[in-house]
Amino acid sequence: MVWSPPAPHRRRPIVGYTYPIEAQSMFDDREHQFASFGLSVADIARVRRATTDFWADAPGGWVYEWSNLAAGYTRQQRPDLAALAYGAAKFPCLADAARRTAQDRQLEQYLQAAASFPVRFERRVLSLAGPQGQVDLPVHLYRSGGDDVPAPVLLFSGGVDTWKMDVHGWCIALAQHAGVVVLAFDMPGTGENPVLLGPDAADLVGQLVTVARSLGNGLVGHLGMSFGGNFSARTGLQGVVDAAVVLGGPVQSGFHPENIRRLPYGMADIVGNAMGLT
Repeated sequence: MVWSPPAPHRRRPIVGYTYPIEAQSMFDDREHQFASFGLSVADIARVRRATTDFWADAPGGWVYEWSNLAAGYTRQQRPDLAALAYGAAKFPCLADAARRTAQDRQLEQYLQAAASFPVRFERRVLSLAGPQGQVDLPVHLYRSGGDDVPAPVLLFSGGVDTWKMDVHGWCIALAQHAGVVVLAFDMPGTGENPVLLGPDAADLVGQLVTVARSLGNGLVGHLGMSFGGNFSARTGLQGVVDAAVVLGGPVQSGFHPENIRRLPYGMADIVGNAMGLT
């Protein structure tokens, strides 16, 4: 396991907005997702009972109650679980300062947990060209072999509300069983990605392909989960990667009115935040 301490880097300023949403309805829609990441059903239920407001930064607030659970895991010396709980606290977008703080604490706990990862781990901050100039993009690398065993590199991102540290289990499994070096990143408009979701966002992903070709044996694949599948569809169709997988991405008829009406709860405003709308 190797990592660089989280050095200061250029970050996207907080932009976005809060919007009307019911905390209990969000639990209805997503508590199964938090359980699938590795949080216990009993702990999720306890947080649900305590949560009465989605935006309040106070007892009963979404961030407050999830962060309280995370602090308990920290006291138990379980930084792996604390990282997951802080990941739920910052869900689903960085629309306020409390969620940005939760993301910072998630990263802190994640790096503490890295010593126990069953694969080699490295955090890098890449300097890339953004629409308005140079930007810093943190990425996470996972590999099961040594540097002397070159392997294909797999770009991997989650969706518009599920980011690289949230899909930790996927990153580990792919590195262990797929024979690849995993390069995990947050898709544009989310997490630590400094570029908003917009017409130029795919250019940043293209630069990641170039970086990935220098890290392994020259072969690069791209796995995009959920909204991230839009980007893996693009790199695959453009032929800039050697293989591409779209896992649940809203492509083809995904934006037709009948499918838009079936989007997960609150998704229109989650995407609006990723685009930097205010």
